[in-house]
Amino acid sequence: MPAKINWTDEILDHLVRQREAGVPARKIAEELGVGNTTLEQKIAELCLEGQPLRKRVKQEWTRDDVNCIIQMARDGMTAPEIAEEIDRSAASVNSKLTKLRKAGMLPWVGQGTGHKHSRKEQDAEVRALLRRFTAACEVIKEATGYGR
Repeated sequence: MPAKINWTDEILDHLVRQREAGVPARKIAEELGVGNTTLEQKIAELCLEGQPLRKRVKQEWTRDDVNCIIQMARDGMTAPEIAEEIDRSAASVNSKLTKLRKAGMLPWVGQGTGHKHSRKEQDAEVRALLRRFTAACEVIKEATGYGR
């Protein structure tokens, strides 16, 4: 459990500078050793007192950013994992991944999307493959006399 923080003027000034620089609240909370909720409550309190604390500025997606998240998604990373890695929100990464899938740059994954074979279809394909393999093994046994 994060420690209770003494909100000194120095810490509050640091919070304001970090927030204005676009540092995400979760990173500031981690740095200060407090929980996200505690920090968000303090930010709300400061806003009520008239302190202009801007939220994080929207970041544009560069070609390198897009290539990076495509590769991470193909490597099996989840949106929250990618978000942590590239210091963006999970919502932002989810949104971008959805747009990339709609554009055909990434495959659809999961169930219920209608874009990928369902688990039942995959299982049926595996069973069919296993039946063909078993039949081939029987032919080989018959031809070689193995197991008589």
